[in-house]
Amino acid sequence: MPTPTPFAGGTYVLFNVYHGTVLTASDGTAVVGEPYAEAKLPFQLWEFIPFSGGFVIRLPPHANNGGPAYLTFEGKVTDEQVTKLGAQPMVWNVTCEIDNTSTEVVRYALSVSLRRVWGIAMQGHHVDLDFVKGSKVQLYHYKPGENCQRWYAHRRGFSIGLRRSLVNSYIASRPETEQNDHDVGVRNRVAPEPGPHVLLNGEAGTALDVSAAHRRDVKCWAVHKDRNQQWELVPIGDTTNYAIRSGVKALDGRPLYLTVEAPAKVGAVVVATPYPVPWRVEWRAGPAGDSYQFHWPGTNLVMAEDVGKDGAQVRLDKFRPQKGQLWHAVDI
Repeated sequence: MPTPTPFAGGTYVLFNVYHGTVLTASDGTAVVGEPYAEAKLPFQLWEFIPFSGGFVIRLPPHANNGGPAYLTFEGKVTDEQVTKLGAQPMVWNVTCEIDNTSTEVVRYALSVSLRRVWGIAMQGHHVDLDFVKGSKVQLYHYKPGENCQRWYAHRRGFSIGLRRSLVNSYIASRPETEQNDHDVGVRNRVAPEPGPHVLLNGEAGTALDVSAAHRRDVKCWAVHKDRNQQWELVPIGDTTNYAIRSGVKALDGRPLYLTVEAPAKVGAVVVATPYPVPWRVEWRAGPAGDSYQFHWPGTNLVMAEDVGKDGAQVRLDKFRPQKGQLWHAVDI
């Protein structure tokens, strides 16, 4: 019988317990079940990154050449809803069990489900796999004992029948962080100290502010330090990637995070939604003190104040060495 055990995350190849096929990224955004293949290893490794009581699941950095890398889906939560790779992370609940059915090897079986943190009836929907190899991975209502909804998690140090040296060498050689073309001259990469901060624009001196009425619009207004001007940086995965969480919650009670109205391009409007994004944070020193730049993941786009006055829009802009793209973190 399976034995529940804590799960701490890590990088894994996921074999479906029933079918034996592997969770595989295919054709840019598709997620399918395929036989294990060494040539596909970069697209068959999945990182489980602890976040907010669950896990963000993504391909290792650069595996998809800067394209969408997070396990997610679009549309309603229903049976046969297709999972895919997306640019914005989704938090999944992961249940881990030690499968004692084999006398030859200890196997760790995962069940991956959506969490109620998204505010709709998601409990009981688990990643499932159709009976045909190469089929898309879909959501289905959880059925206890259904092995097609469970995944053996294999990684370094496990006796898994794979060439562990191949897995080890790939993980060891991959870049630890995303690199953009403007990284030269960055002295260090650290976020502000833990706790809420007011983020002041380096050009206008106004504060990043989410609408207290609609809880979506993000603009720069005069400093008042109320909760809708308070922000906390929540680590995602490592010390350079952070979700930026508002001090106020959505009208339905969910946490709010900074993101953009798709697609992510020059001029895209920054908004607050319940879906976290791993902004890359860079620290810079200057005559006005420490400042920070917030980079959209995998791009050379940064968060910038629009026109330098009260009520200015906040948008993505191509990186330039200018004050409107710098933010000072002021303790509350």
